Amino acid sequence: MKSCTRSNQNKEIKRHISEEKLDELLRDAEDKHRIQRLGFVKNLYQGDTIAEADDRASRSAAIGG
Repeated sequence: MKSCTRSNQNKEIKRHISEEKLDELLRDAEDKHRIQRLGFVKNLYQGDTIAEADDRASRSAAIGG
């Protein structure tokens, strides 16, 4: 379990799948919503706050990468 602490957020992120499996799911995903949600989880895994992860996942899906 990884603890993420930024600004005033203190959230525990419990990793249910490996980052490698997450990358595989992202490569195989065809649905825009699924890609966005998996990107959100990946951003959390990499240490983003919830707001940062959501912002980056939304922007990435909107521009296609």
